[in-house]
Amino acid sequence: MSTSGSVNFTINRNDIIRLALEEVGAVNPEESLNAADVSSCSTRLNLMLKAWMAQGVHLWALKEATLFMEVGTASYSLGATGTHCTNTYVHTTLSTDEATSSTSLGITSYTGMSASDNIGIVLDDGTIHWTTISGAPGLTTTIATGLASAASSGNVVFAYTSKINRPQRILSAYRRSIDNTDTPLQIISREEYASLSSKLVQGTPVQLFYDPQLTNGVLYVWSAPSLATSVIRFWYERVLEDFDASTDNPDFPIEWGEALYYGLADRIAKTYGLSLPERAALKAEAAAKLEAAIGYDSEDVPTFFQFDSR
Repeated sequence: MSTSGSVNFTINRNDIIRLALEEVGAVNPEESLNAADVSSCSTRLNLMLKAWMAQGVHLWALKEATLFMEVGTASYSLGATGTHCTNTYVHTTLSTDEATSSTSLGITSYTGMSASDNIGIVLDDGTIHWTTISGAPGLTTTIATGLASAASSGNVVFAYTSKINRPQRILSAYRRSIDNTDTPLQIISREEYASLSSKLVQGTPVQLFYDPQLTNGVLYVWSAPSLATSVIRFWYERVLEDFDASTDNPDFPIEWGEALYYGLADRIAKTYGLSLPERAALKAEAAAKLEAAIGYDSEDVPTFFQFDSR
């Protein structure tokens, strides 16, 4: 006896639609899918996916991001068109003193940098000058926009490729200093943030509040940073990806496969004329599949409860 040695089985959008339509008796296995059925079911499938996002944290969709802070700035836009926040970055230092308007920087390392990456240089006044890398980076790296003011040798330089998409929710956060020392930050509610008397007081950030919004989310920190050399690292749940094309695989582990097509079948059962008893039975089956998938989607670690005196 031999096994396949393969563990890459998956399904795509139209597989899910076909299985759901078969479940409600709307199509036979040998039949081709009707374009109108595919369009309708695709819309319902995406709506179901978005509804499931509201049910809680999905472990595979958790990511860690880094927010680059600005001196005196208390709020940051998080998203594809937001402020400087990314999943991965590198940092180095200037190897030479650089004057105002300089576009050629001496840096101690360019490992992890690429042409057109975003690059931020901490200036002597404490602010960060953001621009992009022109051409291939090296120990002498050219930037697209000259420095707004002078930057001394040893000043920190950050670089990254792309910004994060809007976080669905932020779960935990910590402040990381340039020597990689991490300090946890307290996530507070909208009401708690609103009650803070001075939003722009400068100091060391110790709390944050996140407002997800519709396009870019907004992250509020308190206190507003007095230094730009520390960053905020946070774990967040990203938005799950849509089903756009027939061959798109689910943005879910394959363990969610049955929950996906049974869930869709439940949502189309009335449209395709199933009787009330048939719909009730299908709803119960879909609920059981979803419950099993959610049960799988949990961390297998002990939970500890601690009194919060706030």
